[in-house]
Amino acid sequence: MSVAGPVPMSGVPLGSAAGLLSMLEEEQTQLQVAALTNLNKVIDTHWAEVASSISVIEAMYEDEFFAQRELAALLASKVRRAPDARRPPRWCFFREG
Repeated sequence: MSVAGPVPMSGVPLGSAAGLLSMLEEEQTQLQVAALTNLNKVIDTHWAEVASSISVIEAMYEDEFFAQRELAALLASKVRRAPDARRPPRWCFFREG
């Protein structure tokens, strides 16, 4: 099944994470996983928007039957590590490569 919607392509800037965040509310696990995967790719520029859905992301991690619990935990930890809602988190400035 292909995923429809605002899934960013590599190298193409995303103006808002709203479309991806709405995919977290979908019933299909495939769409939720696609949203988490793509949110993880854009977290450094859209972390404030993602923070508004932290409870949904944490609920995915807490669901022991959710296939990508680790991905949900990773994304939640990146949001939680942001020290101040007005600044990007410190990990944004330390990229590999």
